[in-house]
Amino acid sequence: YDAVYMIAASIGGISLIACAAIPAIPPPDSEPETTNMVHVPMWHLVLVPALALMFVTTAYGAITNFLPVSMRDLDPATGAAMGGVMLGVMNFASMISRYTAGKIMDRRGQPGTVLIPCQVLCALGVLLMAAILALELPVWTMLLAALCYGAGFGAVQNEALTMMFYRLPRSKTSEASAIWNIAFDGGTGLGSTFYGMLIATMAFAPMFGIASGVIAIGLIVTLLDRQLGRHRVVEVNNLSARLKAVQAPRRYPSKNKKQPKNQ
Repeated sequence: YDAVYMIAASIGGISLIACAAIPAIPPPDSEPETTNMVHVPMWHLVLVPALALMFVTTAYGAITNFLPVSMRDLDPATGAAMGGVMLGVMNFASMISRYTAGKIMDRRGQPGTVLIPCQVLCALGVLLMAAILALELPVWTMLLAALCYGAGFGAVQNEALTMMFYRLPRSKTSEASAIWNIAFDGGTGLGSTFYGMLIATMAFAPMFGIASGVIAIGLIVTLLDRQLGRHRVVEVNNLSARLKAVQAPRRYPSKNKKQPKNQ
C-alpha cells in the first residue's frame, strides 16, 4: 500500500505544478442580444443528459469499491488480483469508447445518437456481473462484463457532455462543464454510499443487480426525452445552431457538359 500511495501522491504533485502554470484567461465578451433570442431555464436542457450520466456513474461507484472484494470471495486464490485487472480493463474500454463516440458525433453532426445503446450496454455489463457472482462462474468471465460496462460508460460520458454543449449557448459552456462534473462525481459518491449500505444487508450479486436496475431508470428517462423532446426549444448560438449554419458547397454542372433538351 505504501508504494501505491506514494505513486498517487507524486502524480497529484505533478498535476499541481501543471495547474500553477496555466495562464490567466480573460473572460469572453458578452454575446449581443438578438431579436430571436429564446430564453429557456437551463435545467430544462441539461437535466436528461445529467441524469443519464449520474445513473450510470452510481454503478461505477459500486464497481470500483466492491468488484475486487466480490471477486476475491468468488475465487480466493486469484480473485483479488483479477479484480484489479478488471478495473484496468474497464477503464481502458472506457477510454477507447470515448474516442469512438466522439468520432461518431463528429461524423453525424449531432450528439446523443449512441447514448441509448451505450446505456443498455452499461446495464447489461453490470447485470452480467451479478449473474457471474450468483452462478459462481469462473473469474475470467468477468472480463466480458468489465468490457461491456467500460465501453458503455466512456461513451455515455462523451455523449452527456456534448449534448449539454449542443443545447446550451456558448456563453454557458463553463456551466455545462460544471454540471457534467457534478453529475459524474455526485453519481459516483451516491453509488458508493447507497450500495455500501446495501452490502451490509445482502450479498454482492443482488447488489449489482440493483445497480443494473438503476441504470435502467436512466435509460427510461432518456427514452422519454427522445420521444417528448422532438420540439424542444433550445437556446440560440449553441453548438446545434452553429452546425446548422455550416452549409455544404453547391456543386454546379460543368460548362462543357451538354444539358438534356428537356431541362
